[in-house]
Amino acid sequence: MRVLSENQLELNNLLDQPSPNGQDPITAIAAIPGTGMTQPKGKWSWEQPALITDPDQAVDAVMDQFEERYNKANVLKLMVAGVSVEEIVNITLFNAFVEGKFTPDVAEIIKPAVSIGLVKLAADAHVPFRMFSDPPEEKEISDVDMFKIMKDRNPEIYEGIKENVNLRIREGKKPRPPQQPPVVKQLSEQSFLEVGDN
Repeated sequence: MRVLSENQLELNNLLDQPSPNGQDPITAIAAIPGTGMTQPKGKWSWEQPALITDPDQAVDAVMDQFEERYNKANVLKLMVAGVSVEEIVNITLFNAFVEGKFTPDVAEIIKPAVSIGLVKLAADAHVPFRMFSDPPEEKEISDVDMFKIMKDRNPEIYEGIKENVNLRIREGKKPRPPQQPPVVKQLSEQSFLEVGDN
């Protein structure tokens, strides 16, 4: 655990040091409030009049784009890989809006038609597809998954923990079992005023 405490100290020292340019590193990339009011109007594609205003024409334009050779192959590969039709439609229509092809209203109106078009594209190519993305799972990340992520994203900490576990094994000690999270007391469903009375 010495490596962990050294890393924690190093991280704390780094966070306590002022930024060399005087900006907070977390908010350095955030725009100053009101910046949008000082920029010239029409700078972005979505600030211009949309290229397509008719939903029927928008569906045709999007489906024509999907029918292009490489786009069609890529979309079908994504479907085989498990990307849902819903996700492909959402990303495609958002990108079209950002490029100024049509308004967000038109994008929302044509989602069902584009989805049906993609289902037909997949069915014609005999490609399995998922219609909707899975709802996010509300479960705790397992220790195994956490260590896999740590190994890729924070290898120094991972190696420190691994070395600490190996050291305990070499010393004949058992590695510490994972600690159970603290039990959280459930509050009553009556009033928030009784929280302090317990």
